Amino acid sequence: MAGMGYFRDRIALLDKGSQEFLTVLVAIGGYCTVSQAEALKIVKSTRARARLRALERLGFLRRVAAYPVVYQVTKSTTRLLQRDSSNRRRHRLATVQARLLGVDFYLEACGWPAEFVLDHERKIATFTDAGCPLNALPQRGGKPYLSEQFVLWLPDGRIGVAMVDQPHPRAFSQLRQFVREFQPALRQIRGELATTIVNAFIVPYSPIH
Repeated sequence: MAGMGYFRDRIALLDKGSQEFLTVLVAIGGYCTVSQAEALKIVKSTRARARLRALERLGFLRRVAAYPVVYQVTKSTTRLLQRDSSNRRRHRLATVQARLLGVDFYLEACGWPAEFVLDHERKIATFTDAGCPLNALPQRGGKPYLSEQFVLWLPDGRIGVAMVDQPHPRAFSQLRQFVREFQPALRQIRGELATTIVNAFIVPYSPIH
């Protein structure tokens, strides 16, 4: 099929570093600014802008904001990684801002003595291996769903879960929902789970229409 051949041609132009970058980007929210891409070490040089533009031309990224420039992963990226992900879909402004804040949190927390669990199946296994049954985890469509949360191993052996706060006035309701979703898991692995709310001011940007 011509479409399949064209997709393979585009994959052939990706180097290992670009594929690793796209894998991490999907796992941490699907969006990034140029400066965040540089911090994620998309290349071991100052050529991050050129590499991002190349990934855009190949169809693995798309620009969704003009100032600052914000990139989002595409359906081609999730197809490349052989996984479905809502991170490739269009999102409202507040969600994009929260995803960018999540990248900032990831970059900062990478300097901690902690280990991120990025793969969704590994996130679930992290809890089940600690004795938490599947039905005690947050659910979507009747299945465990942890894609919206950051999961990491803390140096004291506990499991850390971080939620990025959406930038709107109903912050308390988000906190309450977060606690409610993880309350069953907290009961199952009491003392082994630490929760964090990530919150900060987000600079507005200009979406591309």
